Amino acid sequence: MNRIESRILVVDDDADLALATSRLLEQSGYTAVSVRTGAEAWRSLQASRPDLILLDRDLPDQDGVDLCRRIKGDPLYADVFVILISGTFTQSADQVTGLEAGADGYILRPISNHELAARVDAFIRIRRLNRMVRASEQWHRAIMEQAGDAIILRDVGGRILEVNRRACQNLGYTREELVSMTLTDTSILKYALPQPARCGIDSSPVRVSRSRVTTGARTAPSSRWK
Repeated sequence: MNRIESRILVVDDDADLALATSRLLEQSGYTAVSVRTGAEAWRSLQASRPDLILLDRDLPDQDGVDLCRRIKGDPLYADVFVILISGTFTQSADQVTGLEAGADGYILRPISNHELAARVDAFIRIRRLNRMVRASEQWHRAIMEQAGDAIILRDVGGRILEVNRRACQNLGYTREELVSMTLTDTSILKYALPQPARCGIDSSPVRVSRSRVTTGARTAPSSRWK
């Protein structure tokens, strides 16, 4: 893992602890920046977007949970990993509060340097995987939208997972309406498959055009556009 490309923001009002944490992360190959307050953390976030924030809950100007909620509620920063860390708020209820505020993790102090570095490594790996998944989804979405046929992605039970714009146009539904349906829904079948028994056979994409409906390797004529 190329850690040098990952930037971590350490937010802790304890100057000695913030310095020690930053040095530990730098020794692990990360770029680390430390600030003391929630206001400084927000300004640093805006100035230079980090990959991960180690956020102390007990800050002098605000609760770290409130700052976490603000970060996660902003579309510009929602994908930044926020890990709450505390040696004061250590009860189960405290951790639940932090996670419900949008935190991606919660670390309890005291914690050894070795474990802290290992946990940060794990969170960075998860964030990178999440970004790869999002990039893959965007790529597949672009391919679907460029397709000449209407495409419906469904699960093995026939529940519609995703559709492209052409499917919406051909079937006369919005995307939101279609993803709430299944291919066994009669309102879909009357426009798509004349033989309902063919729905839900496999998890292959369903292509709907003005002349045919394809489910996996099966092709049937479409009655809607005859």
